Amino acid sequence: MKTKKIIWIALTLAAFCFIGCFTTKPKVKGPVLTPARHSFAENEEKAVPITFIQGNKVGVRFVDCNDVIRPNSAEGTYWERDSLFPVEKPLNLRVYVYWDEDRFGERRRGIFKCPPLEANKEYKLWFKGNYKSGSLILTYANVGSLDYSSSGKPKFEIVYEQILPPPPK
Repeated sequence: MKTKKIIWIALTLAAFCFIGCFTTKPKVKGPVLTPARHSFAENEEKAVPITFIQGNKVGVRFVDCNDVIRPNSAEGTYWERDSLFPVEKPLNLRVYVYWDEDRFGERRRGIFKCPPLEANKEYKLWFKGNYKSGSLILTYANVGSLDYSSSGKPKFEIVYEQILPPPPK
């Protein structure tokens, strides 16, 4: 009789535990992050996106525009890789250029003197080169990679190219 009571109590407790587990909502491990796009333009209708191309070994990371930084994103969000920039006026975009060669990871900070952008267009900013020489290349967003022909001519349309000066000694 005593054994039946103990088994009955154990089964009752187990049933409450299982029922409790099935009725509680699963916990989310963290906030669900939703992307947001930041605009540096006063009027978003007169703004276009620039995507800063970041690869595993070579890339461009955006820092600020005309000394204005992107604010921290709101809780539960993050900034998309591209931001909106005003059209029809030149911009000074501060960027980090990075590349990994052999075992050394290098990066340089500098100003990309962006020409006036056209309305209703989308752009990408690429880096091509290495630590000693290279350039920042602004293209339209439809460019998938910086492919060159065997004669050295680009197979894509360059909107603007800025040669990087050699690093300081």
